[in-house]
Amino acid sequence: RVHESYPRLPIVLLAFDETDRKGLPGGVLPATIDREFLWTGDAQILIAAIKLIEDARNAEHDSRTAGVQVILVVEDSVRRYSSFLALLYAELMTQSQSLIGEGLNAIHRLQRMRARPKILLATTYEEAERLRGTFRDRLLAVIADVRFPRGGREDPGAGLDLVRQIRAVDPDLPVLVQSAEAGVEDAAAEMEVWHV
Repeated sequence: RVHESYPRLPIVLLAFDETDRKGLPGGVLPATIDREFLWTGDAQILIAAIKLIEDARNAEHDSRTAGVQVILVVEDSVRRYSSFLALLYAELMTQSQSLIGEGLNAIHRLQRMRARPKILLATTYEEAERLRGTFRDRLLAVIADVRFPRGGREDPGAGLDLVRQIRAVDPDLPVLVQSAEAGVEDAAAEMEVWHV
């Protein structure tokens, strides 16, 4: 009903745990919900949810008109990106605040705050490829999982394939691969990317 009355208003689902999804029709997130997050016990998740929606809406304009850079995060696990993005946004805000103090006047400080890198979240290979293509000249870094959907199915090598595509175009772009799966560390070292 909210979406019908206010179609441009972002709607975020904040669930207590993954079992809350069972209450959704078919266990699938409705198209009327922009993003889903899991409560991690850290109030920073609220800021991350707001900033992620803002970044998705503003990145193309800000990148094109002001040269704002983009950090591409590729992760399909709601639990992982909920905790990870809260930490990442908190760090970006801290870094931005330190730069603001160096501003000459109020307008200059505001411009510095708005120029912080935007974070864009992709949950599938296709979405990551589209965002990579759109922001190819403004990518600051890529942080990617290894296993996420490609072609409608979970693909255990999607992240490594994405990194290979990135490396073919921009061998110097900072890339961090996140995975606990065996063998990923060797593949990451071979492609000269960081791994955690």
